[in-house]
Amino acid sequence: MYTLYQTINYTQTFIEYSPVTAGTNLEPAISIANMIKSTMLNAPLFWPWNRNEFVLSGATALVQGQQDYIFNVTDFAYLEKVSLLTADGSYGFELKDVYNTNILGIAATATGAQAQPNAAAIKYYTPGTSIAMRFLSNPDQAYTGSLTYQKIPTPFQGFAFESVVVVSGVAFYMFSVPQPNAASNGLAGQSIQVQGFDIAGNNGTFPVVSSTSSYVILTNASAVTDSVVSNPASGIIGYWSPIPDSFVDIYNNLFLAEVMALVDDGREQLYRQRGIGALLSKAEGLSDMDRNAFLMQWLSRGTSQQLAAQMRTTQGIQGRAV
Repeated sequence: MYTLYQTINYTQTFIEYSPVTAGTNLEPAISIANMIKSTMLNAPLFWPWNRNEFVLSGATALVQGQQDYIFNVTDFAYLEKVSLLTADGSYGFELKDVYNTNILGIAATATGAQAQPNAAAIKYYTPGTSIAMRFLSNPDQAYTGSLTYQKIPTPFQGFAFESVVVVSGVAFYMFSVPQPNAASNGLAGQSIQVQGFDIAGNNGTFPVVSSTSSYVILTNASAVTDSVVSNPASGIIGYWSPIPDSFVDIYNNLFLAEVMALVDDGREQLYRQRGIGALLSKAEGLSDMDRNAFLMQWLSRGTSQQLAAQMRTTQGIQGRAV
């Protein structure tokens, strides 16, 4: 799987090795990558490799006369499709209207006012815990079915390490500054790619056993106590997954465009166009409005930055002429 380190290394040759990880916790590279990943894995884009389903059956099935429901979906990002099936299995259908941010009104509960639902909306959303949904009309009978949705991505995270301490074979990687996100095993179960330690055995990609705000314990049998680094050591939770490696032309070009903007490289717009062009060519089902919104969001940024740079140049020339 392609990593953020690989993307950073790729872009360095284009910007004459200007630092893009010099800030706290490898900023601004981390935020640039998260912005790109969020764009690719957010509405209105739908990808088969980021899709999941939640089955409406048994305790989670729709009940006659009940409009609102809470479902324990922990990896939910946004709703894509709702399919329902009558209790006897004789008739299945897809809801015509599905809303992620728009809310539906309250429907009448009287038996005569109940009907086959034709719309669904996300009422509340607690990331990593659950979603609350409202159906319209109020169901006229019990329904099973499924919710098809896109999964929430794991964000990139960057850390600076000051040392490795090995105690009884356990490798403690000590953070240079406290990391609140790592407290209470916040990083457990993930993998961190480490580089920059003088002792080669301390570098590599290792699973996280446990973590606190001060340190992280990594599964590294080759770790050696090391508190002296010639360059700052760093770690990234940094795979582009679930985005496939075949999409490297999208995120590498978009990342390159943004770091070029940091160093006032006039080629930024060229690579931004390449990245967005590759993204739109792979996306299916987008309306003309969706495509235009993407183009406006990304390409106008480069235009405004170029205009600002031109204004600074013009003002400098005028100042020297005075």
